[in-house]
Amino acid sequence: MDPLEHEKAFNLLDAYVRTKHGCFLAEMFVSNDPSEYVLCFRPSDTSTTNQYACKYVRVSRTEMESLSTEKALGAGLSDTLDRELAPLSRSAQE
Repeated sequence: MDPLEHEKAFNLLDAYVRTKHGCFLAEMFVSNDPSEYVLCFRPSDTSTTNQYACKYVRVSRTEMESLSTEKALGAGLSDTLDRELAPLSRSAQE
């Protein structure tokens, strides 16, 4: 992904998880396996939870590259994030 595509994907993912899960995208990088990206999410409100809480999610390179041409997350990626971030979202609400 070129830098502009990377930025667009980051912004789409960050906006989605801030709105839906009360967390933010802290890191996004290519895994040791070049066919996937690793995304690190942290709760937005650290006053109510462990300030070091985070969740790493692996996403295929194909899904990430498709974000550069989209205006929103696809159903598959949003479903994955909803499932994977549910525990992090719950801990932030407690």
